[in-house]
This record gives sequence, C-alpha cells and structure tokens, in this order.
Amino acid sequence: MELSEMYHLLVRIPLLQGINGMELAQLEDKTKMKIVHLTKQKEIIARQGDRCNRLMALVEGEIRRERTFSEIPFSYIEFCNYPTVIEPESFFGLSPKIKATYSPNTECDMAVISKGMMMKELMANSIFQLNYLNYLSSLVHQEESLSHVWYNGEIGTKFANFTKSINCYPKGRKILRIRMSELAMLLGETRQNVSNMLHTLDEQGIICLKRNEIFIPQVSRLWENNITKQDRITSE
Repeated sequence: MELSEMYHLLVRIPLLQGINGMELAQLEDKTKMKIVHLTKQKEIIARQGDRCNRLMALVEGEIRRERTFSEIPFSYIEFCNYPTVIEPESFFGLSPKIKATYSPNTECDMAVISKGMMMKELMANSIFQLNYLNYLSSLVHQEESLSHVWYNGEIGTKFANFTKSINCYPKGRKILRIRMSELAMLLGETRQNVSNMLHTLDEQGIICLKRNEIFIPQVSRLWENNITKQDRITSE
C-alpha cells in the first residue's frame, strides 16, 4: 500500500486525529500496524468475551456489532460506518474483555495494532494520549447520565432512554431482539402498555415491529420523537 493511501486511511482514525503526516508515517512503521481487508459476514473481527489485546479501527466499510445480555435475555445489534475504533476502553480495568461481537457487514478495512505496541509507541505520543483521555472521559460522562435512567418518566421516555443506555454508536439503524414480556419487565410496565407504545411507534414509522424483534431504522428519530414529546408536555 502506498504511503499516501495509508495516510488517507490513518487520518480517519479518531484517536490519531491531530497527528501530522510525518509522525503518522513513523508510528505506522514503529507499531507494525496492519491494514486487514475483511469480506462480508464470513469473518469475526472480535467476539464478545474475548480479551482485548489489539487496537482495532474501522477505516473503510461498515461493521455489525451485536451485544448479548444474560440476566434478562436479549440482544442489541448496531451497524456502524467508518471511522470508528472498537472498544478502546476495554484495554484496561478489572475485566479487559470485548463487550460485543463484531463482524463485517460489508467489505471493510481494519487498522490493527497489538496492545504491546500501542502501550510502547502510541501511549508515548501526547496527542494520542489526549485523544484517548477525551474518549474515556466522554464515555464516563455518558454512562453516568444514563445510569438506570429508563426507570423514570412515561413509557415512551423509558423506552427511548433504555435504548440510549445500551447504545454504543449514536447514529444508524438498530435491532433489539427481545420478548415483549422481558421488555415490560425492564421498563417496569405491563406487557399491554409496552405493546400499545410499540404499536404507536410502528404506526409512526419510527420502528418496525416483528416477532420478538424491534427494528429501528434511524435511532435518532426515536430519541428526537421523545424529546419533542417531553417539550410538549412541559409547555402544557
């Protein structure tokens, strides 16, 4: 791969933004970074529960993220376009493991660096350090603001905030695979109330209901719909 093409890919990685071309070229050489081309569906990029021992960044294409929850069984699927880094927060902590399973949804290119090389070379770069700390800080603030927030408010607000609490990427289409009775349990509502709420959203085109599955074409519409409703209630 030519240097100009490599640079074009590397500048897309959020954690590397702000690093100039010469430094990027040096880091690419020192870290032994690889650009891995993946084909659709057949391959797994990372599996839920695996140890996080590589820095993986999507620089081209679209990936599928599926997280499975066990206490009340359900799964949440997201689709993410480049550029994005896969769970850099999972490198450290008491359980440094990947929280979801990632696979290509289209042909895609991944930039891959081993954890050892990341610690030795990237962590020595002040711009990378600042980008990494900013990422972790925003993640902590987001999780604090959404902690158990779905228990509050009317049922539509609970559902919107519940999806926010399990969401990783703020845009795009999502799939929630869950039985109606289990969603009712999570929201602290009756099954009938949950059914009525979901059918209303389905009629509005905000979600598409299937058996044990809720398809959300554009999750921002669900959240914006809830904000608009809240503003209307406040004005009244």
